[in-house]
Amino acid sequence: MKAWSNTSSRRLFSQILKDIDHAAPKGRREDLRPRLAGCLEPFGIELLIIDNADELQREVLVDLKHLHESSGVPIVLAGDYALDSMLQNHDFRECYPALFEFDPLDETDFTKTLRTIEVDILNLPQPSNLAEGIIFETLATRTEARMGRVIKILTKAVLHSLKKGHGRVDEGVLLNIANRYGRKYIPLETRKKKEAE
Repeated sequence: MKAWSNTSSRRLFSQILKDIDHAAPKGRREDLRPRLAGCLEPFGIELLIIDNADELQREVLVDLKHLHESSGVPIVLAGDYALDSMLQNHDFRECYPALFEFDPLDETDFTKTLRTIEVDILNLPQPSNLAEGIIFETLATRTEARMGRVIKILTKAVLHSLKKGHGRVDEGVLLNIANRYGRKYIPLETRKKKEAE
């Protein structure tokens, strides 16, 4: 399950119930948690992984703890550094005690992954050569070989490239998106003033 910005318990539990094709995916927060807890095992759910967990509201952390206690299904929270801070700030470290940081991919694995993404996932009409040249260098340096960042940049690059009529990930489009990724927004007027100085 992927959490969206400021996700509530009701929204998260309703989405999980929809994803497992439950007949009654909607309702009040108080009804959704026991409904979900009662159907996880019968539906064959052995593990619940919540991505972007740093986007969850505080109430969701409490409800997920109760969901685990009532269903016995392990719950994994995945997110960035903000997740660890959030758990620490709200005294949830005992509820979610394990913290694992995944290292960036090494160059060989990153190259293989980019080739797999290009061939098996993107499957665009023309080759983008993601694992070669400036595109590879740009993706490696701007994402630090972390897959979450790669996916965010590539998703935008593919959409903008296709909108411009390209049958592949365009190098210029990718460079433009990658250069802006993760940088603080500076209004156009301020940028022009700095360039003039």
